[in-house]
Amino acid sequence: MVGLGFWDVVIQNLGKGIAHDVKFEFKDEDGNLASLDDNQLYKEFSKLSLFRNGCTTLGLGRTIKSYLFSSDDINKAVGKGNLYNQKVQVKITFRDYYETEYSNVIDIDLAENEGLRALGGPEDSVYSVFKELEKTRKIFESVFKNGKRIKVDTFDDADRKREHSDNIARDYEFLRRKGLL
Repeated sequence: MVGLGFWDVVIQNLGKGIAHDVKFEFKDEDGNLASLDDNQLYKEFSKLSLFRNGCTTLGLGRTIKSYLFSSDDINKAVGKGNLYNQKVQVKITFRDYYETEYSNVIDIDLAENEGLRALGGPEDSVYSVFKELEKTRKIFESVFKNGKRIKVDTFDDADRKREHSDNIARDYEFLRRKGLL
């Protein structure tokens, strides 16, 4: 995630089998088929072949992910102040192995995101990696700056064999005491 102004689309099959003949239909807020002339969100989705043509199959657990647009793209197309007026309804239909048809409707309303802000944080994987590296750096920094020694415990093959034998003996003694042997 770079910021809240960049939008990805994720299509994922979370069902129990392969989805066949996956199709997408877009409607405006009045329930009419959306058109490229008057619905900017539909126009952005239509740039991806997946949404124009659908897909033959979407395997179990398969994910299709793509960058879709930025808020700046929409602002330029619809004019400043109209970003959060953009809405589209997406109807997704598909069939399962037994030819049973399913559908799901998703309403996308950019007004739901008005006022949201984010700068890094736990949801940001790059930020999380950075914080972990910072912790590691602090540990080693104290070692190198202060000349401290690192205590290292080694565990070799002989130690593993000894531990295995000790575990068997302990288990045997436990079973003997319980009268199971």
